[in-house]
Amino acid sequence: MEKKNILVVDDEPDVTALVAYHLKAKGFHVETLNDATASIAKARSYQPALIILDIMMPHMDGFQLAEEIRDIDPDVPLFFLSAKTMKDDI
Repeated sequence: MEKKNILVVDDEPDVTALVAYHLKAKGFHVETLNDATASIAKARSYQPALIILDIMMPHMDGFQLAEEIRDIDPDVPLFFLSAKTMKDDI
């Protein structure tokens, strides 16, 4: 089985480390970034099969980042991480 690249973007290093640990244990190649703006260039060069994004990040939130990523690769799946629990947020 070909190993798939996954990009994890969250401003909390502990979160990216935890997610990466579990994904790597399942055999995925994982890159992590704690800066939303830096992840745009990484999405171009790394060509991930999946991107996991935090919603609440400084400088650029996950929704804004998703729009930027869609300009690079409109087909890459995006998963959102969130601590938001309000019904309207969900």
